Amino acid sequence: MAISPIRSPNIGTTRIYNRRRMKPEERYILAYRSTRALILTATNRAHDALTLLEYPNYERGSNVDRADCEGARAFAFQKLGKSDESRRAIAKALQLSKTVIPYLNTIGLVPATNQP
Repeated sequence: MAISPIRSPNIGTTRIYNRRRMKPEERYILAYRSTRALILTATNRAHDALTLLEYPNYERGSNVDRADCEGARAFAFQKLGKSDESRRAIAKALQLSKTVIPYLNTIGLVPATNQP
C-alpha cells in the first residue's frame, strides 16, 4: 500500500492520502456524494454541494467517478454565477470521461449532440 503526499490546489496544504484502489463498496460513496451534490445545487444549496465535493477520496476513484464530481462542481459553479470555474470543471469532466455528456446535457451544461 503506497502512501504519497498530494498537494491540494484548493487549500494550499499538503496532506497524506492513501493511494490504494477503492473497493467497489467504497465507490458507491462517491456516486452518492456526486448525486447528493446535484440535488443540493438544484435546491439552491450550491455552496453546500461544493463543500460535499471536496471529499479527498475522489482522488482514488475511477475516471468516471472523478468526472461525475467535476460535472456536479460545474453545475454548482453555474448556479453561483461562476461561469469560468464552471467551464473549467466541464472541460475536466469531459477529459476524464465522455460518459458524463448525457447528464451534463440534461442539466443544461453542454448542448445536445446528434448521436446516431
